[in-house]
Amino acid sequence: MSGIIYGLYEQIINGIIKENLNKVDQELVIKDTQPLDSAEYPNILADYLTRILREIFDYIDDGDTIVRDRVNLCNGILQYIIECIQKGNFGFQKDVVVLT
Repeated sequence: MSGIIYGLYEQIINGIIKENLNKVDQELVIKDTQPLDSAEYPNILADYLTRILREIFDYIDDGDTIVRDRVNLCNGILQYIIECIQKGNFGFQKDVVVLT
């Protein structure tokens, strides 16, 4: 049952984020398709995500719960990253238990 609720929740959140990202200042959207130097791309992508997250945080404006909502969003993003690492998604290598 929790899988269904999680799926619905994800769909709702993804819809809200997608709707609001469409409103994001177009200057924040990467338009350059030149190849990135492998040493530079982690910083470039991190800066890109930082700008996007700042814009997203501006959309979270619910008075008394604004700080909690922003922290919850950060925690949700971090939880997603943890799940990707654990599953080995996006090139993450799963932790391997070595039996001796």
